[in-house]
Amino acid sequence: MKAFGIIKRIIIHACLINTVLVFAVAALANVFSKEGLAPKFSTVAMILVFSLCIGAAGYILSVRKISGIFRVLIHYFSLALAFYMIFVVWGGFADRSSTTLIAMVLFTIIYAVAMVVYFIVKKRSDKRADDSEYESRF
Repeated sequence: MKAFGIIKRIIIHACLINTVLVFAVAALANVFSKEGLAPKFSTVAMILVFSLCIGAAGYILSVRKISGIFRVLIHYFSLALAFYMIFVVWGGFADRSSTTLIAMVLFTIIYAVAMVVYFIVKKRSDKRADDSEYESRF
């Protein structure tokens, strides 16, 4: 039953991330493209697969049995590999090394910003949980 719960959690997170990313891509396509609102099927498929990878990597980030820095390193390298394989190789950018380098640098910068925000929010929520001590009312 525990494995089913893990898979359910990964899929729920992946669906949420997929929804946000598809709407973001559609909004960007609407603003910057003359073709219209709907992204191509291949783009949506790449986003779906990447969202599943983000969900699985998010589970790795939440496992407390692994030391904190190792969780972040495993999370980063698994997402970087997924990003490279899905968007660079499958997306067709692997033949141009400069484009690949720019894509990976942008991915790393966006990842670093997201992790800083994640750790700030996590630290604040941990601090609030520590501040509220339980008082027995009976």
